[in-house]
Amino acid sequence: MSDLFIIGAGASVPYGFPCGKELVEKIERLFIDGEFKKKVLGTTLRLKDGNKGENLIDLKLLRKIIEEMKAFSMESIDDFIRNRTDQGYEYNFAIKRVIAAIILYYEQNFRKIETENKDKKMDYGWIGFLCNYLDRNEDGFPVNFVKSKFLTFNYDRVFEHIIFRYLTITKRDDNNLAIEEINSSGNIIHMYGYLGTLDSIEFGTERIDNSVPKNLETVWDNTNNQYKKLRVMEYISRCERIFFLGFGYLLENLKTLGIEEGSNILNGKHIRGTAFGLSNDRVLEATEILRGCGATSVELYDCDVNRLIKDYI
Repeated sequence: MSDLFIIGAGASVPYGFPCGKELVEKIERLFIDGEFKKKVLGTTLRLKDGNKGENLIDLKLLRKIIEEMKAFSMESIDDFIRNRTDQGYEYNFAIKRVIAAIILYYEQNFRKIETENKDKKMDYGWIGFLCNYLDRNEDGFPVNFVKSKFLTFNYDRVFEHIIFRYLTITKRDDNNLAIEEINSSGNIIHMYGYLGTLDSIEFGTERIDNSVPKNLETVWDNTNNQYKKLRVMEYISRCERIFFLGFGYLLENLKTLGIEEGSNILNGKHIRGTAFGLSNDRVLEATEILRGCGATSVELYDCDVNRLIKDYI
């Protein structure tokens, strides 16, 4: 097998995680929604120390950021940050801390659903389907898991978590072995960083400290990870099929992958992708860019990730 999966925020939506616009809306309502405010501000954004709580964020600065966000309509948090790169480290870091706290909030919700369904058969959607597909073909799982490559633009770890659950429940691996298989495979790259490995930051933890948001990047951060870029180029060059899952085809994200005008990086590749909720202009633009980079075939479907994986994998 030689498949490459490029995963966007829409791929986590079926698991209860917010897309880019929803994440913005959650931040804007952070001081309004009672239970959400209590959980995110009262617990996750604090470093617990016995009966004391060290507040890890300047609430005055946070209120200022939220008021600025409310003033304009944006599709994603990156639309906001790109015009504020001159605000300095503290401003940028405050946004990342809030993003980390909100993502952990949704991880906690997902774990709650798992707990409530512990005596039932849990539907793990497209990720569970993909695990089964990899398991029943050729060399089985985890060999096919290692052969396939995954480039994700998400900060959350629901992808790794469900693979972990598959390994520990279906394949009956112990926890340490499952974590080791996920971490050592090297085939999952978070393009803009993430909260951390499952063994370093527990999935759905209620603790957060300054090390967590430092793992995050935004599309506008001036990063130059040459090693990551070389791995991405290698993964693209070696695959035959590329699946874009819940991806918005933002030009900056495509450029991060090396997919831009004048590049022949997709020469000979067969591409399938979701285009659910995207405008016709965005789909046309993305199709032209992908074909312009040498793709043999490009099919972008107006369907969600579950449907695309089950119908076209």
